[in-house]
Amino acid sequence: MLSLGLDPYDEKIWQPAVSSPLPSVYGGDALPPCPGRYGYPLWTAAALLPLGVLPIEAAATAWLTLSLGSLVAGLALTWRAVATTKRYAALFAVAVIMSQPFWTFVLSGQISGLIVGIAGATLWCLARRHESLGGVTLLLGALKPQIVAITVPAVLVHATLTRRGRLVAAGVATAAAMLLVPLVFVPAWPLEWLGEVGGRRLRVVGDMPTAWGFANHVLGDARWGALLLVALAALLGWLTRRRVDGVSLFALSLPLSLLATPYAWSYDHLVLAVAWGFIFARAASAADRSAGVALLVAALAVSCVLPWILYALSFSRGEEALTAIVPALTAVTVAFAMRAAPPGRSAPLG
Repeated sequence: MLSLGLDPYDEKIWQPAVSSPLPSVYGGDALPPCPGRYGYPLWTAAALLPLGVLPIEAAATAWLTLSLGSLVAGLALTWRAVATTKRYAALFAVAVIMSQPFWTFVLSGQISGLIVGIAGATLWCLARRHESLGGVTLLLGALKPQIVAITVPAVLVHATLTRRGRLVAAGVATAAAMLLVPLVFVPAWPLEWLGEVGGRRLRVVGDMPTAWGFANHVLGDARWGALLLVALAALLGWLTRRRVDGVSLFALSLPLSLLATPYAWSYDHLVLAVAWGFIFARAASAADRSAGVALLVAALAVSCVLPWILYALSFSRGEEALTAIVPALTAVTVAFAMRAAPPGRSAPLG
C-alpha cells in the first residue's frame, strides 16, 4: 500500500485488500487477521517496505529467513550479555525452541522472532555499554510497540538517572526518525493509528493473555487488571531493591510490558526468551547450589512446561487469558534470579 501511495489506515482501502481467504498452514482456507485497519504504527510498515514490494513467495521466504535468523542471533547475544559460563547455554536454546510461543510464531509468521533479535542486541549493548547502538536498538523494539511499552521508558529513565547520556540521545533521535520518516507516506498517520488502537482494538482487551484479560475472566472485571499490575510491581520492587542495573531492568521490564499492554497474544511471549536467558544464566552462576537448581527448574517451567499447559487449556476455554500467568511468573523469577546473583559479582562471558 505504501509503495502505491495508499493509506493503510483508510478502512475503505484496507478491508478489501485483506478480505479474501488465505491458505492456512493447517489445510484449507482461513480469513486473514486484523480486518479493521492496519494495527501497527506506520514506522513498522516503512521499515518492511522492501519486503512489501516483492512477490509474495519471495517476500514470505525472505521474511521467515529474517525472522529465524534474528531469533538465533538474539538468543546468542542474550547469552553473551548475561552469562559468565557456557553451562546451560544449550539448554537455554533448546528450551526456547521447545516453547509454545516459538512454534506459534513459526506457524503464523509473526514479528516475534525479529523482536527477539532486537531485544537480544539491546541487552548485549547494555551489558557492554555500547551506548549509541543500544539507544537505537532499544527504540527499534517498538516495531511492535506493545511488547516494549514499559521497557523503553523504563530503560530511558534509568539511563537518564545513571547519566548514560549517549544512550538517551540515540534513543530520542531514533524515536524522532521513526515518527517523522513515515510522514512522507501518510502525513496524518499518528492520529489515524492512535484512533485504531484506541478504539476498535480495545474491544477485545478482556480476552487477551494480559493482566486485563486475566482479570476479566478470573475476577470478572478487566479493571481489576490495574490492581494486579500494582500488586506485582510492588512485589518486584521489594524483591529487587538496590539490585537493579540496566541489564536486569531490561530483563525484568519485558514481561511487565506484556502484562500491562491491552493487546498481545501468546506468540508475543517469544520475546520472554531474553528474560529466560537471564534466568538460565543466573542459575548457572549462582553461588548457592540449591538456589541455582531452583532457578533452573523455574526457568524450564516458565519457558517450556507452563506455556504448553496453558495453551492446551485455552482451547477448552475459547480464549488465552490464563496465559498471562507466564509473563507474571517470568517477572517474579527474574527478580529472584537477581537476588541469587547480584549485579557486579562477575563480568559477562566474553
